[in-house]
Amino acid sequence: MHSVLPLFGRLIAAGLLAAALALAGCAQNADGQRQGLFDFASSGGDEDLSEEERQLREDAEVFNETVAGGAATNALLFGGLCVAAALLGGSDNMGQCAVMAGIGAAYGAVDGYLVAKRQEAARRQVREIDLVTEEIQEKNVKLRKLVETSQKVVAENRERLQDVRLKVAKNEVREEMLEEESQRLQSNIDVMDDTLAQLRKERDNYYEVAEQLEGVGRDTRQLEAEIRDMNQQIAALERERDALEEIDRAVRIG
Repeated sequence: MHSVLPLFGRLIAAGLLAAALALAGCAQNADGQRQGLFDFASSGGDEDLSEEERQLREDAEVFNETVAGGAATNALLFGGLCVAAALLGGSDNMGQCAVMAGIGAAYGAVDGYLVAKRQEAARRQVREIDLVTEEIQEKNVKLRKLVETSQKVVAENRERLQDVRLKVAKNEVREEMLEEESQRLQSNIDVMDDTLAQLRKERDNYYEVAEQLEGVGRDTRQLEAEIRDMNQQIAALERERDALEEIDRAVRIG
């Protein structure tokens, strides 16, 4: 019996180790950037969506990646490696593994991101702050495109509502069409709400990244300017989201 338990423990440890390493591998792409664990619930396959509404979902999909996306993966990695080491080594300190997993989660949010950027910077022989700044610049370009698409969706939805109202008044379409328009609006609002939640999380993490880099003597002025630009684009997207909410209220009030 005593010989079976160590063998069983080793098998568990091997499995945990493999799973932890697999998770760590899946969490990075070819450039070493972490993939977000957040997938947008998209109704992009809905045949009733307009071209602009489909584009809104495609543009939003870009922001699946997040600075904090590696937190959960690192928690599993730290915890998995800890359990594996404890089982393989016959250690009695298994209770410390939960603590290690917690450390992994905290480490993965911003510190882990910076570690990955420093490794990438060393490989590419550039500064990590330049990589972070470049990353935010690229995201701001995509974010501006998302804002432009959202503006088109708002204008389109407002026009659709006016058209449906006119047709309902003329008895050309059934009144239930207004409820269908409300559902359509809510679907667009949900996409924007999910996107905004993700963007706010990224912005806050980038602010923390800037603080940490400033704390080690880096000149963060350009980085902070890009974060402010991101914040302005988030505010613009919030305005478009609120405009959709106003349109939806108008549908419900009638």
